[in-house]
Amino acid sequence: MIDEIYRVMAHGSRLITFSLHPVHEVVNKYDIPSRFQWNVTCFRVKSSRWNDSKNRKRAVSHTMIICDKPIGGQFPRPLTLLKDRVPGILTEEEDAALKKIADDVLFRYALKSADIITLQHCMCNALQQIRLTNDPSFSHTETTIQQKRISNKIKKLEKKKMRNKL
Repeated sequence: MIDEIYRVMAHGSRLITFSLHPVHEVVNKYDIPSRFQWNVTCFRVKSSRWNDSKNRKRAVSHTMIICDKPIGGQFPRPLTLLKDRVPGILTEEEDAALKKIADDVLFRYALKSADIITLQHCMCNALQQIRLTNDPSFSHTETTIQQKRISNKIKKLEKKKMRNKL
C-alpha cells in the first residue's frame, strides 16, 4: 500500500498518517531509501480520548508519520520546529510517563475486578518466575502441585463462605 501511495504522490507533496504502533516499528515501514525517495519524520501525539475511567483501555498516544516527497531535489518546508509549536506532541519522556500512568490505572482496575482464583493464579505464576530465576533446577511439577493445593484451599474457603450465607 505504501508503494502505491508513493507512486501516486505528486512531487513536493506531503503524506500525513497516524498509527498506534511505536515509532521504531513505523519508521521501518516508511523510511526505506532504496524504495522511497522522501523525507520521513515521526512524532508521538497525545490521545485526547484516553482517560483513567471509561477510556482506560485506549492508547495514550499515537505515532504521526509525515513523509515529504521532494520537488526538484528540494523537500517541502522542514518540520523540525513542529514539536515546539503544536500542542500534544510528546517527547519520549512524556510519552513514557503517560504510558506508566496508563499501566498503573490498568493494574489497579485489574486488581479491583479480579476474583480470588485469578489472583491466586497470577501470584503462583509470579512466584514461579521468581523461583526459576533464582533456582534453575526448580521443577514445574512442584509449582503445579502448589497451585492445586492453594486452589483447593481457596475453594474450601469459598464453599464455607457460601454455607455461612445460607
